Amino acid sequence: MNDQNLHLEIATPTRTFYNDEVEKFTFKATSGEMTILKNHVPIMTLADLGIMHITDLKGNKREATLFGGSVLVENNKILVVTDDALWPEEIDIRRAEEAKRRAEEKLHATKYNRREFVQAEHKLRKALVRIDLANTYEGISRHKKY
Repeated sequence: MNDQNLHLEIATPTRTFYNDEVEKFTFKATSGEMTILKNHVPIMTLADLGIMHITDLKGNKREATLFGGSVLVENNKILVVTDDALWPEEIDIRRAEEAKRRAEEKLHATKYNRREFVQAEHKLRKALVRIDLANTYEGISRHKKY
């Protein structure tokens, strides 16, 4: 067994979203939900749209959106390369709800081609993930005792 801690790096085109040691990392892969722990076998897989869960070495848990991408696990290092990722506090719920409305209108339009349908469906899924995380976070922060 390796005594090295598990390191997680999440990179987007515009920033390093996360770069620190973790206890575990859970995300939605295209093949189903996956959890990566220390000393995981090397893998390369595709992430799907969804909410990822990060648990740091102190047991603190954070959730964020993950908009697909590639995940490489090797030698206690996880590298996630994604188009975008957002913390709950970065989500503009009104904007996400508007994106949802536009995507639903596009999906229900009488005239569309296959490409437009797939794009609208993808935009709807992204909006729903943002809304889901923002609503969960809002509910948690409303019930926090300070």
